[in-house]
Amino acid sequence: MLGVAQSAIDVTVELARTKHTFTGDTLAKSAHVQGVVARSEAALHAARLLLLSAAATVDAAGESGEPATVDERAALHAAMCHAAEISREVLVAMYELGASSSIYRNNPVERLFRDGMVALQHANHSVPFFEAVGRVRFGFDPGLPLF
Repeated sequence: MLGVAQSAIDVTVELARTKHTFTGDTLAKSAHVQGVVARSEAALHAARLLLLSAAATVDAAGESGEPATVDERAALHAAMCHAAEISREVLVAMYELGASSSIYRNNPVERLFRDGMVALQHANHSVPFFEAVGRVRFGFDPGLPLF
């Protein structure tokens, strides 16, 4: 999902260089557009780093021959859910920045948005996984068989 969201940013930046607003300026010259793109990229980068860090911890446990602890697995699930939430926010933001251009099938943002939203429906990105992480934090069993 992080890659799909990054692709949506990249495509939107390209669109913004040529799409004109009602004032005649391109979208790229809009402070609002610049801010949304910058915040989206920063959030996406932070989510990627968190996910890579949590995955590295679980991977290190596996390399040592020990199973990952429930806390390590919880951190990974939290990072996965967070990355999904950020990806969803970025996809929506880029779709909105593209305005009416985003609704056409020949616009890559439309396809990225649609495919991204489908992937975000996966159970691993759902609210119950975040709730399971919270249960672990309170010392309870996660309550999910795939945890």
